[in-house]
Amino acid sequence: MKIKNILILLLGIFLSGTVYSQDTITPKDANKYIGKNVVIIGSIDQITHTTKAIYLNMGGIYPKNTFAAVIFSKNFDSFKDIDTFLQKEFYISGTIKEFNDKPEIIIESPSQLKIK
Repeated sequence: MKIKNILILLLGIFLSGTVYSQDTITPKDANKYIGKNVVIIGSIDQITHTTKAIYLNMGGIYPKNTFAAVIFSKNFDSFKDIDTFLQKEFYISGTIKEFNDKPEIIIESPSQLKIK
C-alpha cells in the first residue's frame, strides 16, 4: 500500500510540473513566442475600452506598445474592476497570438491575470 501511495504522489508531482511549465517572459520578448503558452510579467501601461474589447497594453502606449492582452465583450462582466489594474505589475497567462503584426493574449477568465 505504501508503494502505491508513493507512486501516486510522484505521478502527481510529475504531472503538475508538466501542466505549469510555461515560460515567463517580458512584453518586449512576446513576439518571439507566437503560438506558445506563456506567462507575461510586466506593468499595464494603458487600458483602452471599445464596445467590442478592452485592451491592456504593456511595453508602452498604443500604437508603440510591444504587447496587448485583450478581453472581448462577452467577458466584460468578469472584469468590472479592470481600470484599477493600470500601472500595476501583473502576470498574464495564455497562448500568444499575432494580430496586426503585434503579439497578444486573449483573456477569457480572471484566472489568467494575477497581480505581482
